[in-house]
Amino acid sequence: MSEISCDDVLTDLERYVDGELDQSRSLALSEHLRGCRPCLEHADFRRRFKSVVRAKWGRQAPEELIERVARSIAETGSAGS
Repeated sequence: MSEISCDDVLTDLERYVDGELDQSRSLALSEHLRGCRPCLEHADFRRRFKSVVRAKWGRQAPEELIERVARSIAETGSAGS
């Protein structure tokens, strides 16, 4: 597994999925995701979720939906720490 933790991945996951990380950090996350199924599942979920949001509401989901999803994710705990 990579040198970064699951908590590190979850912190940067949104920016990773959006392609907003620098190349070095993006490669580190990619390496971690190859060896960590829970984090990979989180990343895949985020990609699918963003795709559904874009299809239904355009670029940004309603704030209430974002808050509900964030609360739900927080309640499930961290990926695989």
